[in-house]
Amino acid sequence: ELGHVKRTFRLHDLRHTFAVWKWLSLKRAGETQPAKIVQCLLGHESPETTEKVYLGTVALFEPVLFEGVYERFERGI
Repeated sequence: ELGHVKRTFRLHDLRHTFAVWKWLSLKRAGETQPAKIVQCLLGHESPETTEKVYLGTVALFEPVLFEGVYERFERGI
């Protein structure tokens, strides 16, 4: 099952959640380099840190996130 995770979440996981949602919203808004902005917001010197650690799987989940949740936010549901 996609998205089913059995583990204890940490406060730091919110940082990863923020990075993914920010990247997705910037991309959907037409931003050409959303990873650069997320990199800056997270304070990473290296773009590789942002892209590999924080955004490494975002492409896998983008359709699920957009179709399942993001559309609801945009419609105000």
